[in-house]
Amino acid sequence: MSKTWTGAYYPPTVLARVPDGSGTLTGELFALVAGRAWREDKLPVEIPEAPRMSRRYAYGVPLYTQGKRRSLYGIVLPCPGLVPVSPQLELEHALVHSAQEAQELQEAGHEGRITHFVPEHERLVMC
Repeated sequence: MSKTWTGAYYPPTVLARVPDGSGTLTGELFALVAGRAWREDKLPVEIPEAPRMSRRYAYGVPLYTQGKRRSLYGIVLPCPGLVPVSPQLELEHALVHSAQEAQELQEAGHEGRITHFVPEHERLVMC
């Protein structure tokens, strides 16, 4: 079963229900991705109950839109070291925590769009 997040604001209680169940940074990232998809693209994104990394996408978690035309929205947290051996990831939208992770993907050869959500200084405080 999947959850669809369609709002732009996620109170702390929602973060506790995001896939990893703990409200940690990874769970928060899924909520931020879903919020952005709705706010900027008007697309409800399907967040899987148990996210599965895909070897096809450099062990990132593929997220799909929900509806009649289910399509790939983006890949959450692909591994930069596997970008060269994951041609399916090459032009997909990568979604990561920080600018540093985005830079690592670019340096690894990722040519698609990359979006980062948490400024590096805020991430260091949250860890």
